[in-house]
Amino acid sequence: KRIIVRQGNVYIGRGRKDDRSIIVIPIISDSPSAPNMIGNLLLLNIGFKEKVDLSVKTKALGGKYEHIQNIVQENSIEWDDRFLEMVDMPVLFGSSAEKIGEYIVRKQKE
Repeated sequence: KRIIVRQGNVYIGRGRKDDRSIIVIPIISDSPSAPNMIGNLLLLNIGFKEKVDLSVKTKALGGKYEHIQNIVQENSIEWDDRFLEMVDMPVLFGSSAEKIGEYIVRKQKE
């Protein structure tokens, strides 16, 4: 939660204690005494669709997509968006870019 507040980013992933799929959205304060500060966090339990177009996945991943891509390319593997199809949706959004990138690299070297 501290990272979400510090960075101000939406988090899609798993809860640490109960392992449920969640989305956490920082809510900006409308108070004049604390303008542009995160005042609250909205936490929602969510489910993932099994089949999602690749273009939708890449857009939803945002900066995480580029991070995964860089990790794979740093291992001398030419990037292909279809690599994301190897990763289940809850893992794709619930794991770090590093873990996903390493998983893709491992699968490509098998």
